[in-house]
Amino acid sequence: MLLGFSGEVFSDETRVVYQALGLKYTLSTQGAGAQSKSSMASGILKSTWWTLKNAGLQGDVKQQGGAFIINTDGEVLFGHQDAGSQDHTAINTLLEKVGVAPVDFKASK
Repeated sequence: MLLGFSGEVFSDETRVVYQALGLKYTLSTQGAGAQSKSSMASGILKSTWWTLKNAGLQGDVKQQGGAFIINTDGEVLFGHQDAGSQDHTAINTLLEKVGVAPVDFKASK
């Protein structure tokens, strides 16, 4: 159990939910967050290297994601649609929303 989270995580291979949530399909890099640890250039190099090492495992690079917290009644408690490849909800924001203590990333260096 990672960080005390005991809920379920789902994937959407057919992209039905992806489309229903209005998630973006773009190569935009807008939205680099404060938790981003690398420059865009080094991010592209790392991503390219990972793709070469893991051929066949890479998805569609234009498919942007998001973060959603949905309760057992189907109510969306939190939702964020990524505007680009670097626009992600901060991990501590998500942890806060589900009642888990934040992570001190500076202490983990």
